[in-house]
Amino acid sequence: GGYSFDCPSGLCRAMAADAPCPLLEALGAVAAFEVAVGVNGRVWVDAAQASMLILSQQAMLLCHTHPPESHQRLVQTLAGGSDGYRGEGG
Repeated sequence: GGYSFDCPSGLCRAMAADAPCPLLEALGAVAAFEVAVGVNGRVWVDAAQASMLILSQQAMLLCHTHPPESHQRLVQTLAGGSDGYRGEGG
């Protein structure tokens, strides 16, 4: 299962680095998911809910134009509010 897509290579390098990645931490606070990141610009994501796959892709494609300190707010906005992810069907 899962879903793969192209992602900016700079963001892929940041997500694959040993240092904590604010985007991945923010996504992990919202819902459980698996991710594999290639420095070639390909990302694979898997989650129990299809909506988390969509959220992950949207966040990854949008966040590269935002500073890391805003990634948590961006993920919360995409997830539908600051009170966390509601999952399928709200």
